[in-house]
Amino acid sequence: MDIGIKLHNIKNIVDFDYQFSFEKGIYALVGENAVGKSTVMSAIASTVYSAMITQYGKTEITNDSSIEISCLGNKDIWTCNNSIEALQCQHKRIVVFNGIYEGSIFSGTRFADMKNIDVILQNTPGFVDDFVPASEKMKEALSYILHDERGHYSELYKLRSFEIAKKYGLENMPYFLKLPDGQYISKYKMSSGECLLISLLNFINSTALMPKHLKHRKPVLAERMFIFIDEVELALHPSSIVRLIKYLEDMVRKNDLTVLFSSHSSELIRRISPDKMFYLENMNGHAQIMSPCYPQYAIRTLYDHDGYDSTILVEDSFSETIVRKLIQDFRIQNNLLINVIPVGAWNNTLSFQKRAIEQNAFGHDRFVFSIIDGDVKDEVNRSQQYNSIRKLFLPIKSVEKYIYHKLFVEPNPEFVRQFGNKYFTMTPLSVIMRQLKSRDEIVRDKTGKRLFSALCEELKKVGYTKETFVKELCEDLFVLEDFKPLKRNIEEFIRDNFYVVAKN
Repeated sequence: MDIGIKLHNIKNIVDFDYQFSFEKGIYALVGENAVGKSTVMSAIASTVYSAMITQYGKTEITNDSSIEISCLGNKDIWTCNNSIEALQCQHKRIVVFNGIYEGSIFSGTRFADMKNIDVILQNTPGFVDDFVPASEKMKEALSYILHDERGHYSELYKLRSFEIAKKYGLENMPYFLKLPDGQYISKYKMSSGECLLISLLNFINSTALMPKHLKHRKPVLAERMFIFIDEVELALHPSSIVRLIKYLEDMVRKNDLTVLFSSHSSELIRRISPDKMFYLENMNGHAQIMSPCYPQYAIRTLYDHDGYDSTILVEDSFSETIVRKLIQDFRIQNNLLINVIPVGAWNNTLSFQKRAIEQNAFGHDRFVFSIIDGDVKDEVNRSQQYNSIRKLFLPIKSVEKYIYHKLFVEPNPEFVRQFGNKYFTMTPLSVIMRQLKSRDEIVRDKTGKRLFSALCEELKKVGYTKETFVKELCEDLFVLEDFKPLKRNIEEFIRDNFYVVAKN
C-alpha cells in the first residue's frame, strides 16, 4: 500500500514529496536530529490520529503551508486557515486507517486524561470499585518487554469498560498500577516507557486488531492497520527496544499490520530490513528520503563510525580493485557501507573469515564473506572445513595467472598487441618477452607471480608504479572479460544474506 506525503513550509521543511510503500511489516524513519523526522511522522500518523496536524501553531506554519496525503487514488489536502492560524483539511478526511500513534513525550490531546484522572482518583472514593485486573496478555507482554521477566506487573488494573471511562469524561481507557501501600497511580504517573507501552499494548490486545468487532467503526480507506511510534529510544532502554521489536514481529505475522518507528536508536536500526529503512535528509529545508538504506550507513551520521554493513575479504590488491569497482553502483544506490580487505592466499582468507565470525570480530550484525580467485574453486570446494563459509569466486584466475596464460601458455596476438602498446612504450613487449622466456625460473613458475614482478620492474622504467598498473589493468579486464555474473551474484548475496545475519 502506497501513502504519498507532500509537505510545504511545515516547521523546518520547505518542501518534501515522497511515496511511502508499506507492506505488512516493521519500518523505520531515521536521520539526524532536526531533519524533520517528527514532522514527516506526524503527517503519516495523521491517517490514524488527525490531531497530529491540527496541533501546529503559528510559529510552525506560514500562510501558504500545506500538507497533502494521498492513497489509493484518494487525497486529503490540509491548508492554512489564517483566521485560526492552524491547518484545516479542505473536506472530510478520506485517507483514514485503524491504528495508533504513540510518542515518548507526553503532549497533545491523547494525554488530555492526565489531569482528569488525578482529580477523579483524589475526589471520587468509589472510582477504584470499577477497576478490574488488566488482561494476562497485557501484563505478560509489559513484563517481558520492559523487564524480561514474568509477573512484574501482576498488580496492573484498568476500568471495567470503555463506557465507564466515558462516564467519567475520559477519552481513553485508563490503566493503573497498585502500589505496595494500596494506593493506585495512573499510567501517566508511571515512567514514559511504561505509559507508551501500556497504550500500545492496549491497542494490540484489544479488539482494535479485529476491526470487524469494533462497536464504533470509523470509515477507513482499507483494513490495513498501522502503529506509529515516535522516538521510542527516549522512553525505552535499548534491551527493551529489542524485545519490543520481537514482540511486534510476532504481531505482524498474525495480523495485517504495519509498524513505523521514527528513531535514531542503533538497536532498532540494526534490526530493520534495509528495504524497510527510510533515511531522511534535509538540505536547507528541502527534505528527501533515501531507501533502501543499510544500518551502518544510517548509524554513521548518528554515532561514531563503528564499522561497515558488509565486509568482503579477497586475496590481493588486484581482487580488491575489481570488487570495489563491481560493488560501486550497488553500494551507492542502496546506501550501503562496504569494506573490501585483501588478506592473502585463499586458505588464509577463508581461515581469517572463519575466525572473524567465531570471534564476532566485525560485530554480530555485520555480513562478512569472501571472494576467491577462480583458479582454486575446485580445491576450495574439496576443503570441507570451509564448506559453511559464505564465499564467491572471481570469473578469472589470479591476475598473475591470467597474464601468464595470455603471454606464455596460449599467447593471444590481439591481447599482446594491446597490452604492449598501452604499457610498454619504450622497449617493445616482444623484446621483453624474449628476454623473460630465457629465464627458466620465470617460465617454470606457473603461478605467474615471477612474471608479474618482472613486468612491474620493467614498468618502473616508464614511470608506472605497481598500484597504477593494477588499477589500469583492472579497467582493461572489464573490457576483455565478463564480470556481470559476479556483479549480480555479489548483489544477490548481500540482499539474500544480510538481513538474516543482522537478525540473528
